[in-house]
Amino acid sequence: MKTRKYHLWVGLIASIFIFVEALTGILLVHTSSMGFNKQVQTYEAPAASSTGQQPLNVAEAVLKASQSGAFDLSQARLVMNHTLGDGHHGTAGDYKVRLRDDDQTLYVIDLYGNVIRKEVNNVNNFVRDLHFGELYGKDITWFVDIAAISIMFLTATGIVLSIRVLKAGSIRKSKRKKAEAAG
Repeated sequence: MKTRKYHLWVGLIASIFIFVEALTGILLVHTSSMGFNKQVQTYEAPAASSTGQQPLNVAEAVLKASQSGAFDLSQARLVMNHTLGDGHHGTAGDYKVRLRDDDQTLYVIDLYGNVIRKEVNNVNNFVRDLHFGELYGKDITWFVDIAAISIMFLTATGIVLSIRVLKAGSIRKSKRKKAEAAG
């Protein structure tokens, strides 16, 4: 009997946390309507044709961007080459550098080593992108909304049922004590 009671209490407490997680998931998916947009800083890069520059390979471009003072090269965690432009990861002709910092800062660099854009986003890769309703560049906010609403419904009904069971157990216990005291 004690195991069941502990299970109910742990389930009730966990359900509250799960409910909050689902609610924050909905809030994260709809950040733009709530004013929680990521910070994007755009840079003006000189046109390559006017400067006569030759495209750089990824290592040279990242080194040049780092030497311009945009970021510390030792902080680079991941460098992505998007020169093919497959449509899933970015436009053709850019390199992306994700830093090893708390904000998961992302620099977008053109083929000439010029920083095009800096994105500061507390998104933790796949998990956070999924929470935002994006999967491999595809918009799945409708799926995240349905999942979050379903989780909220299930946890809310689970909380109500747990409270009823705990209340009924408390009533039975008090009746048993009254019966023992009277008898």
